[in-house]
Amino acid sequence: MISFVWLLAFAHMFQEYLGDWMNLMEHRNAATKILTALWTPETMSETPQRRMVFNWFAHFDVLVAMMAGHRTTVDSQWLDFNRRAVHRETEANPESISLKVENASCEFRDLAMDVSILTAKRSQGLIIMEDFLNESARLLQACKSWFESLDPAIMSGAEKVVKKASTCAEDDCPFEPATIYKGNKWAVNFLVCDYYGLIIVLKHQIALTNGTGPEASLQDLAIEICNVLAAVEVYPDAPSGALLAAQAPLGLSALWIPNNKRYRRWIQKQLAKIEQMGYATSDVSNTVSATNNGFNSFVYPLAFRNRMSEIWNDPQLKHTWITNNTETAIGMSIRQLVDMRDAEFPRDSARHDVKEMRALLTEMRLDSKGSGSLPTPVSEASPDSSTDIAGTGGDDQSFHTTVQGTAHEWP
Repeated sequence: MISFVWLLAFAHMFQEYLGDWMNLMEHRNAATKILTALWTPETMSETPQRRMVFNWFAHFDVLVAMMAGHRTTVDSQWLDFNRRAVHRETEANPESISLKVENASCEFRDLAMDVSILTAKRSQGLIIMEDFLNESARLLQACKSWFESLDPAIMSGAEKVVKKASTCAEDDCPFEPATIYKGNKWAVNFLVCDYYGLIIVLKHQIALTNGTGPEASLQDLAIEICNVLAAVEVYPDAPSGALLAAQAPLGLSALWIPNNKRYRRWIQKQLAKIEQMGYATSDVSNTVSATNNGFNSFVYPLAFRNRMSEIWNDPQLKHTWITNNTETAIGMSIRQLVDMRDAEFPRDSARHDVKEMRALLTEMRLDSKGSGSLPTPVSEASPDSSTDIAGTGGDDQSFHTTVQGTAHEWP
């Protein structure tokens, strides 16, 4: 039965990486039916293999819920049993680094689930602004406390990697590679990136709701993500396709990185590299790969590419990340397919979900108040970090919530 679930995982991964929201939703819902029909929250957590399946499923259940602004399809009871099972095994095997990393991942997933639930409440008008701010602040502190209390056994031992020398100034990485975790701690590198990304989301939501300017720390966090990924890039023993695991934090850092040509040039190359890794490994013979964790065909969705094109004032980014127009034929074909699917969405709940995603991306900008004004010209130096951030007041950024008969307009 495990093999049957992984067949569904193959299709599910393809749809997530392809950026096909309709099929992603359908496969997520099908996976929910299979999991809930075959297992209970308790039996799902009984073996490492089942927990691995659940970890795969929970990854996208939270992702879909957070992006579309609705609740996850499984409740917190599933996460509770999973976390308790891992905790018991960790206590029984206190020297196991792999279990310690899995335990930390479970705790972080719980926090991400709480953030997705809060986002759903806001989207569905089930929470007033004051309560939303209080809960966001609580979750922000909970995330920081989680990170600060991580077991030293998994957070120690990171090693310095040597930055590659480049013969061309344009190819030189502008970021200082972070120390990197190796061996059975490899997953910690991406756990750290996910943590930085979730802090960005929470701080952004608080600033947006308050109508205050963004903290300079958001740009600092974007740079921290890039520092980790710069280390992954130069680490000679990195697994093939390792960068694919960072597609979400890399995309988030691109939205918040300081306005600097060298920063943007490097990020564009990484975005292109992620997509090229996807095409290169999208052969049926590589459907299940221990190295790449599955079928890695990936194209950043049109909503993200449109937002990056607007923020960076570069229309070409809608079609390609690289300026020398070296797209492969298969890459262009996949991107065209994605764009066609996006244009053909039926006007139903899926269309609403896409609107929620575009609203989220629209709000994530530093250069203006979302009024449609273009970003300031790009310079080699970082811009002043005091630019305001707020919603536009349009349909995608402004909505009314009604809680127990009390209407409240959000910013």
